[in-house]
Amino acid sequence: MKSNLIKQFETATIKFEDIEYYYRGFISGEPSCKYISASNETLDISLLVIAEKPQIAETMNRITSKTINVAGNLETPAMVEITPSIDTIDIVLTGLSDDPMTVRNLKAAQKVMIDGENGTVTQNGVNKFSDTDMWEFPRLKPASNTITVNRSNVDINIKYKPRWI
Repeated sequence: MKSNLIKQFETATIKFEDIEYYYRGFISGEPSCKYISASNETLDISLLVIAEKPQIAETMNRITSKTINVAGNLETPAMVEITPSIDTIDIVLTGLSDDPMTVRNLKAAQKVMIDGENGTVTQNGVNKFSDTDMWEFPRLKPASNTITVNRSNVDINIKYKPRWI
């Protein structure tokens, strides 16, 4: 029974009904059990946890710049969906990392997903990382983030969860 409970906490998200945050974390150190009686024990578990609010989506439909104000006090990974309206050789995004991000060989109406949370780049579920030039996956800083793109023929959705530590 203890091992099942410990397994649930290895990586877990906890949501309390009366609090708007989700608490996501993992076990830090070794859990300790203390025998009390034949059917009672205590289990001490230390967790490293961040607080997140529900996911927020921002859109940049055929515009070249947008400022996103992110609540929280911790950087948060971003999921960036790019859908070009026409075949496009490349696009360059700024404001989602320290250096510009380039995505090449975009096809009309085919969504490219750059997932900063899972560290993947896909188009229709197929790995597209080789068509990107970036040093890090997208993230947003707390406060103001100005996102730019060098072409106005793309629709961009940016999803993120505000984080606190």
